[in-house]
Formats: sequence, C-alpha cells, structure tokens
Amino acid sequence: MSGADLAKDKEKADRTDEATVKASGPDKAGTEAAAKPAENPTIRQPSSERVLLARLFRYVRPHWRVFALGVVAMMLTGSTETALPAIMQHLLDDGFGGKGNPQLMWTAPLMIIGLFVGRGMFTFTMNYAMNEVSNSVLYDLRKQMFDRLVQMPVSYFSTHSAGTIIARLVNDVQNVTQSLASVLVIMVRDTCVILGLLGWLLYLNWQLTMIAFALIPMVALAVGAFSRRMRRLSGEQLRYTGELTSVVGEAIHGNPVIKVYAGQEHERSRFAAASRQLQGFARRMTVASSLLVPITQVMAAVAVSLVIALALYQSQQDRTTVGGFVSFLTAMLMILNPLKHLADVNGQLQRAFAAADAVFHFIDEPIENDHGTQEIERASGALRFEGVRFRLRGQHQPGTQGHRSGDQGGRDGGAGGGSGGGKTTLANLIPRFYR
Repeated sequence: MSGADLAKDKEKADRTDEATVKASGPDKAGTEAAAKPAENPTIRQPSSERVLLARLFRYVRPHWRVFALGVVAMMLTGSTETALPAIMQHLLDDGFGGKGNPQLMWTAPLMIIGLFVGRGMFTFTMNYAMNEVSNSVLYDLRKQMFDRLVQMPVSYFSTHSAGTIIARLVNDVQNVTQSLASVLVIMVRDTCVILGLLGWLLYLNWQLTMIAFALIPMVALAVGAFSRRMRRLSGEQLRYTGELTSVVGEAIHGNPVIKVYAGQEHERSRFAAASRQLQGFARRMTVASSLLVPITQVMAAVAVSLVIALALYQSQQDRTTVGGFVSFLTAMLMILNPLKHLADVNGQLQRAFAAADAVFHFIDEPIENDHGTQEIERASGALRFEGVRFRLRGQHQPGTQGHRSGDQGGRDGGAGGGSGGGKTTLANLIPRFYR
C-alpha cells in the first residue's frame, strides 16, 4: 500500500468519521489519524424534562391499551379514598343518638367491605398493568441500546470505560423504567385522591376548604426549590457510579497484573476515592430530599390547626354538625399522605430523568461509518506503513509516530516492539477502525 494509494483512499473517506487519515507523496508519506473522544456527560447540556418524557412515551405507545387500563385503575383507586369520609359523616349524623337509623347497623359494614374489595381489585389491576408496560419498555430500550452498542466505532470504547457502558445497559435503563412507573402511579393516583378529597371538602364547608387550598401552592414552591438541585446531583451520582463499576471491573480482569506488580494498595486507593465521591453525593441528595418532607408536614400542620380552630368556632354557632366536622377533619388529614407522596416523589423523578438523559445520549451516539461497496475476492496481501502518526483529537503530541514497516504478499507478518509502542494501534488502522 503506497502513499499515493493512501491519498486516494482518504479522498473517499467520509468527512463525518471520527478519525481522519492524511497521506503525502512517497518521500514524505504520512498518515495522521485522529479519533474524536465522546463528549463529557457532565459538561453536556442535559435534555429538558419535556423532551425526555416525549421520547419515553414513544416506547409506551405500542402498549397503549395496557397503559390506559393501568391509568384508569389508578384513577378508580384514588376515587375510593373519597368514599371513606363520606361514610363517616353518614354514620355519625344518621347512625348515633335517639333518632339513629337502625338499618345502618347492616348497611354500613357492607358499604365498608364493598369499598375495600373494590379498592383491592383496582390496586391489583393498576400494579399488574404498570409493571407489564414497564418491563416491555425496558426490553425495547435495552434491545435498542445493544443494537447501537455493536455498531459503535472503536474510538467510543477507547474513550469510555467498560464499567460505564455496562452501567448504562444494566442499571441506568432499569432505573428509568422502574422509577418512572412508580412516579406515574403516585402522581396519577394521589392527584385523584387530592382532587376527590378537595371536592368533598368544598361540599362540606367551603370556608374551611380555602385554608386547605392555601397549602397546595406552598407545597409546590417547596418542591420546585429542590428540583434543580436533585436533578444535578442525580446526574453526578450516575457518572461516579459508572466510574466505581469501572474500577471494580479493572481490578477483577487485571487481578494477575495487580499481583505481579504489587498494585493492591494503588487499587485500594482508587476504589476508596471513587467510593468517597459516591458517599458525598449520596449525603447531599439525602439532605435535599429529607428536608422537603418535614417542610411539607409543617405547612400541613399549620393548615390543620387553623381548620380546627375555625371549625370549633363554627360549631359554637351551630353552623356545623359533629358528623360534618369529623368528616371534614378526616378528609383533611387524608390529604396529607398523598401530599407527602407527591413531595417525596420529586427526588425519584429527578433521578429517573438523569438516568433517561444518559440512556438516550447513549442511543444517540453515532455509529460506525460503513459505506463501502467494493468487494475483494482475493487480495494480494502486500502491506506497508510509512511515517504513520496517530493522535486522539485534543492531544497535542501524536501517541504513535515514525513507523516504517512492510510485508510482501502471501506471507504471515508480525509487529514487534515494547508495550505502548503502537502495535495495537497499527493493527486497528488496517481495518480502518480509526480514520
């Protein structure tokens, strides 16, 4: 292979390749290959939450029937919560005292049993449908990620550790589907619970309900204040988890080398450093997520205290009944639990978005350019390197340079030299892994 042949081959190469080859004449023949490293995921601008959700729902669309069944079951499960405070008012106002209805002795237990039987059926349907959709989406995502993996250029594997790649296909994609399925259940079901209970509160006493309404924007502001921080910390945690996996993988695969060179202490220090980084991020995420719950509970306690004070004032003026007050207070307290779930789900949602951003970035990686159309039935086998230089983009000095070797056709050949001398790099240039 002469320098002129290399020049002709370079003109046919795609300009979008991650590596470029340049050759000169026979006296100054040269080949310069550069492989563009992948962008650092911590510097890359993450996709917006709206874009990530839109892409995820493309994978949900083929399973829309099961998904719709799950959503309907969530709404029905949430609607059963409103029935309990309504039954409480009916029992207290019409079942106790001298004018109590004797039929309630039989109908009230049947209503409660029927309520919880229906709730159990709706809960089972909801959990089964959402897990079915989640597992199907997980399969589709993993299949597409592996299809992209086997088509990626060699330069991608040169700039990304095996642990990070494995974490993308095994852990991150599973975090996306499982976390978002749980988040969706909480958001749909608990939102229906809150809306149903607020409607019942308005029906009972609109004045007291205004206090409950004031709680919702305060909780929303508290949740929004922690969202951006949780998203950033979640992305950093995923990156350091991949680095820790890489350290463990290298220690396992290179165990004989570690023992030969007595590198145990060095590997321990690497593992400890990666573990400390993960520990620090876990601590900061715990602080951010744990602060949100007590703040929300304090806001709810203030609202409940105001409701009780105003309700006692109205009862003194005969403007409310015992059953109405107990029903109102029961519904008010029942709102606190779904509000806590919605406030608590933000951290899980941000972790899911960070994992989804990493997964889709992996899927969007460019594949190997393979546009060749020429088929060679029998090659002569002659091969020659002259003045080959290789460097990764971003490096100022070539990592491999000054090679001059040749081989006549029809014979086996080999390359010799010290470790790091460029033998593997030269071998990778022959099939154009780098261009």
